[in-house]
Amino acid sequence: MLCSGSGKSTLLDILAQRKTVGKLKGQVLIAGYPPTQTFLRRYAGYVEQFDTLIPVLTVHEMLLYTAELKTSRSVTLQVYMLCLL
Repeated sequence: MLCSGSGKSTLLDILAQRKTVGKLKGQVLIAGYPPTQTFLRRYAGYVEQFDTLIPVLTVHEMLLYTAELKTSRSVTLQVYMLCLL
């Protein structure tokens, strides 16, 4: 990991289109295209560094939990597991 203040959180905020302060120059492209909010909501998971996590869950379990919250009920647990490998 990089040292404190090196811009890790800022980079993630920009990629997730959550940066509201400051000036951004250039473009953010995913596979050559600018991502839409719909695309990001559907395919990207983002946990801010100050979000409250459930302390008894492992990282893998927390990702499964987040995936379940973001997707429809028709998706099975096996699909979540495959996506997180």
